[in-house]
Amino acid sequence: YFYNQLSLIEAYELLGTELNRRGKVVESLKEIAIASLNHATVINLPPSKTPLSQLDNNLIWFVSSEGCNYPVGSIINTASNNDYIKSSNAKEVRLIGFTDSTLSFSPSSSPPLLHHP
Repeated sequence: YFYNQLSLIEAYELLGTELNRRGKVVESLKEIAIASLNHATVINLPPSKTPLSQLDNNLIWFVSSEGCNYPVGSIINTASNNDYIKSSNAKEVRLIGFTDSTLSFSPSSSPPLLHHP
């Protein structure tokens, strides 16, 4: 089931790591992770070399599996036309793309879930 779907724990871990890296304080990471499930695209790249230019540059892409030339939790820079993602073993590479680069996923009618300390 989760092959083509984002799991809540996967979203929680990826978003939590990235928001921490950005120095953002969140009121409820769980709420953001739940909301992100409707704003995510999951792709499983074959165990080969894939040019980054093939990824949708309207999404913010996270590496969600081990065994490639990017560590888990890395954000892929799709603007790098000469770069690629490659499996370092015979497994697929799982990428998660989010539509909201601010990673807030809050509806405009609700108060923002992110705030700066």
